[in-house]
Amino acid sequence: MTQVKQVWNILKKRKRLTLGLILVILVLAVLVFRSGQNPADYRVKVARGTVVEEVAVTGKTKPIEGVDLGFEKSGRVARIGVKVGETVAAGKVLIELDNSELKAQLLEAQANVEAANANWQELVKGAREEDIRVKQTELDKAKQDLKNDYDSVSDVLGGAYIKAEDAIRKQLDPLFTNDDDASPQLTFSTGNSQGEADLKNKRLEAGNRLNDWKQKLAKLGPLMIQSDLDLSLDDGGNQLLFFKNFLSRTAEILNSNVGLSQATVDSYRTNLNLARTNVNDAMGNVNGKKQVIASEKISVQKIEDELKLKLAGATPEQLQSKEAELKQAEAREQLILAQINKNIIRSPIEGVVTRQDAKVGEVVAADSPLVAVISANRFEIEANVPEIDIAKIALGNPVKITLDAFPGETASGKISYIEPAETLVNGVVNFKIKVGFDKEDARMKGGLTADLVIRTQIKNDALTLPKFAIIESEKGAFVKKFTGKNGNDFRQIPVELGITGRDGNVEIISGLNEGDEVVNPIRSPL
Repeated sequence: MTQVKQVWNILKKRKRLTLGLILVILVLAVLVFRSGQNPADYRVKVARGTVVEEVAVTGKTKPIEGVDLGFEKSGRVARIGVKVGETVAAGKVLIELDNSELKAQLLEAQANVEAANANWQELVKGAREEDIRVKQTELDKAKQDLKNDYDSVSDVLGGAYIKAEDAIRKQLDPLFTNDDDASPQLTFSTGNSQGEADLKNKRLEAGNRLNDWKQKLAKLGPLMIQSDLDLSLDDGGNQLLFFKNFLSRTAEILNSNVGLSQATVDSYRTNLNLARTNVNDAMGNVNGKKQVIASEKISVQKIEDELKLKLAGATPEQLQSKEAELKQAEAREQLILAQINKNIIRSPIEGVVTRQDAKVGEVVAADSPLVAVISANRFEIEANVPEIDIAKIALGNPVKITLDAFPGETASGKISYIEPAETLVNGVVNFKIKVGFDKEDARMKGGLTADLVIRTQIKNDALTLPKFAIIESEKGAFVKKFTGKNGNDFRQIPVELGITGRDGNVEIISGLNEGDEVVNPIRSPL
């Protein structure tokens, strides 16, 4: 202090030496500061201890299980089984759509299952004599029905001929002269000479067909075999198809007439319409008879096969077939049950209903969330960890938890999930983690802010140094280690670092030994 006073007195006498004054003051300040330090403060000793590495992040609580539920298909709401805030068990019916039509289909499907099962069981047991007699009676009746249908073929074809002849020879008579001669002529002219010639040829062919058909029909009788009657029906259908096309062509040519009065045209069209109606009726009768006969043949064949089956007993293939029919019926029943179940929303978890938007009678859309359920008293914490820290974290790491909602309390948990893909938060790469509580808490709710301290590693009996004693650069980490006999010299030593603890101590993997002293760069002027 005496030195400071002496310098100050000199400077007061020489006021122009302001710069020098400032420099001297700074030098003296350093001298005073160093004079007040203990040389031991310049040194930091390498010691053994425990290093605990931790990562601190903030997250939010959320239910471990939470589901938003809706229907796969649209429908009308028939029943609502819960209210918001209600606790439900797994499997509880939440909402049900109208299933009345499906339930009716289910009853039918169940009846089909019973019938298919009875048929299969009957086949397994074999036919009884009474069953054989019943089946024989069925076959006899089916054959008689088929015979009756064949016996009426002659009448059906005869009626068809009469209608066709009326259409061609009577209704078309006003449109032609020399109708059934070798050269029929139109009673009107058109601007379509080719069409007129075509129509004359078709009228000639129509007359020949009627004559030929009449001769064939005259040969029909009760002794004809069924296959010949089938051919007669086919031939009748072909004849009628020709007449139908001929009438359509005639209508086209009539529309291009030249010189006919409107009254005459209307009269001709009336005749044509009646002719076409007759031919269409005849075609319907012939085709109808063919369909009835075909159906009766199928019935006869089916009953014959069933009778043979009863007489011969079931083969393994037949048993398999009936069993397959039973399984098919059962599958149909299960399909309808599945459709009914799709119209019922059941809670997949035990929990609390947090949303219910449906109303009875309302038509709801497919894939529209209607009800939400979260797990009761089972929560976890979801947080984002920066990519710089994610490599330190592993499943099972212990976590200290503090919640803003419960000040002064702490909870514990463990890392239960680490998402493999990154999540961008404000353009920064993070990774989502989940922390499970060690103990459930009935007070817990979703959306609470939680501060997490994750213990990632712990090293016991490790060489440690305070982080401030380590100098890091692009070339790596190093310290200034005291050396020499008097211990006041030092040299720069590279060191390999391990984990950094929550107290600021760093693990020294190599480069130093226990008891080594290094320069404290914060206090030392070295």
